[in-house]
Formats: sequence, C-alpha cells, structure tokens
Amino acid sequence: MLPRGDRPLLLVAGGIGVTPFLSQLRSPGAADRDVVLVYGVPDADDVAYRDELVATGVPVVLVAPGAPRDLPAGWRHVDAPYVTADLVGDAVADLGERAAYVSGPPAMVAALRGGLRGRAARVRTDAFAGY
Repeated sequence: MLPRGDRPLLLVAGGIGVTPFLSQLRSPGAADRDVVLVYGVPDADDVAYRDELVATGVPVVLVAPGAPRDLPAGWRHVDAPYVTADLVGDAVADLGERAAYVSGPPAMVAALRGGLRGRAARVRTDAFAGY
C-alpha cells in the first residue's frame, strides 16, 4: 500500500528498485493519489514492468541515456545517464510539496537521500544490496 495520508508522493526508482513501488501502485486507492514516478534505467527501451506501470496510469519521468523508440502517454523522457537530485528538482515542479520515497542501488539512494533533503517535504529510502 502507498503511505497513508493525502500528501502528494514522489517515487524515485533505479533499476529493479521500481519493484516495491509497482506493488504499491497496484494497491486499492492508489489511483486516487497524486503520485509521480521518476524511474532511472540504463536503456530507455528496456524498462522493467513497463506495461504494468502504464496500466497504473501514474505519470512517469523516465531517465535514461538516449531517446526511447516509444514513450507511453503520460510519460516524459529525460536524456541522462542516471537520476540526480537536481534532475528530480527540474522534472518535478512541486517537489517541495511531495513526500519522496527512493528505492534502488545503494549509491543512488545515498546520493538522493542527501540531495532531496530540504527540497522534498520528507525523504524515505530503501537500498537494494547486491546490485
């Protein structure tokens, strides 16, 4: 389930760090929340759970080097090698209103934890060891 409350949410995922977010986005009531997903992948045409993410209807900012062949409706692409706090700030205009949840490789999570503090309303993290 998504965190309780009515605060808008920002989900930031790197690689398979999207997995717990997908489960949350499928939960009852998720479609009624204001959620944005920033998703960093190494290849814009190889997006884990692409069809499932499209089905949730959540707007996605896809961060990947090079342009994807086909970008789903409601998605935006940012041509960058990885997700940074500045990139998130530029892509999510109302970042200061959102509670941010970050999931992915430990180095990405550590960088975003510090970079989003003070910019997002709240920051929670979950690193996946063994990448």
